[in-house]
Amino acid sequence: MRRSSVALAIIGAIAALLMVTSLPGAGDNQPPVAVAGPDQYVEVNTTVALDGGASYDPEGGPLVHIWTQVSGERVSLNDPEGPTPSFVASGEGEYIFALVVVDQEGVR
Repeated sequence: MRRSSVALAIIGAIAALLMVTSLPGAGDNQPPVAVAGPDQYVEVNTTVALDGGASYDPEGGPLVHIWTQVSGERVSLNDPEGPTPSFVASGEGEYIFALVVVDQEGVR
């Protein structure tokens, strides 16, 4: 998140100076990197663990993982905001999930 401050000095009735500066540390936050793990092939009625544990924040801060099912037979994840949620593959087919990670500053 970039923050700026603006200072304006008035001399008489004429504006003499306009200066825009960044606050210390502002704008340094890099977006986190989501790593959703490898494709998996499992038997029907098997518990499948997704693995976003390799995702990271370049600044080393904590992350919230947001898993969303994109396609396939609808299933419920046991912890959709954790790094390693799981579900039961109750039928044949392809289950596709997207992973977005958010850092403590709210950057995706």
